[in-house]
Amino acid sequence: MPTQWPDQFEAVVRKHLPMLGDDGVSPELVLADRGLDSIGTINLLVALEDEFDVVFPDELLAATTFETPGALWAVLASLIDR
Repeated sequence: MPTQWPDQFEAVVRKHLPMLGDDGVSPELVLADRGLDSIGTINLLVALEDEFDVVFPDELLAATTFETPGALWAVLASLIDR
């Protein structure tokens, strides 16, 4: 399944998944299964805000937002389009 996100999104996500290895980043990949913990989630959030010049509003700071790359990209894309 081809991804619909830009390369810089995948690059930022990859940097925050210590257990990813050579695996690909698919939309349904469970980020916690690849080592994303609570501190990593905060670091990923800050990195994405910096990279894409957005701010995640408090109501979007939910576990479901950071569950998979697909869910995370959907939220981020909605912020970029504002």
